[in-house]
Amino acid sequence: ERIIGGSSRTDLIISSIWYPNNHLSKNIEISKNKKKHKKHKNYKSWSNPGVLLASYNLNLDAVRLGNIDEKVRVQLIKRQVEQVHGLPKGYLNPIVESYKTIEWEHEQGFYGGISHYREEQQNLFAYASEQPEYDGRVYFAGEHISQTHAWIQGSLSTGMKAANRIAEHYKYKD
Repeated sequence: ERIIGGSSRTDLIISSIWYPNNHLSKNIEISKNKKKHKKHKNYKSWSNPGVLLASYNLNLDAVRLGNIDEKVRVQLIKRQVEQVHGLPKGYLNPIVESYKTIEWEHEQGFYGGISHYREEQQNLFAYASEQPEYDGRVYFAGEHISQTHAWIQGSLSTGMKAANRIAEHYKYKD
């Protein structure tokens, strides 16, 4: 389908499919110049292998999928990706060369969770959750108040924002 980045969401147990687009702009630019493209060191054809995040899910779907035997799980994921894209059953079997599944709750060193708002909750809580409390003595930071939940970048950016707000608050104190 030549999908260039982004994601698909579904109500199937796989929940979402992510399509990394690393280096695609170079590939598209290079492929326009047909005389030089095969000689270019960064050229990657559409037919070359790539990576697909075939199932990224949360909550009960993650638990349900994670509790299925790994070989059965991978087959189920392939069938559902085929279903989402209207591909014939078994189409991905000769294409998928390798796979990796991760159940984060069983990974050593991963003890936390993430904030996962529904669309309407994001609108309701985003502003209020970042407001200081106790007359400006308590500021909040972390992925749970970030616009990019579940990513370290969200935690870091809200930490910097909170630190700047604290500095601004005390800048005008006597």
